[in-house]
Amino acid sequence: MRVSLWQKRYFILYFFMQKQRFPKSVRKHIRVQKARIRREILDVKEQRELISKLYEGFGGEIKKVEEKPKEVAEKEKEAVVAATKEK
Repeated sequence: MRVSLWQKRYFILYFFMQKQRFPKSVRKHIRVQKARIRREILDVKEQRELISKLYEGFGGEIKKVEEKPKEVAEKEKEAVVAATKEK
């Protein structure tokens, strides 16, 4: 099978532009542990803390999601609904 020059260039660009990921075994371990945490712990904040600790154990970074107060979330939702009704 012959590979064109375009295909080689595309592969090289695609390969080097990807983010560095964990090895497959580590990703599987993290996936299993996250499922265990979500299954056993009902408090969402505690789940997030444990999952972030899990990532920190492997040297990975995880973005912290700031929770919005319910009042702010409801106001944003009402603004979106009002904007869609005006159209």
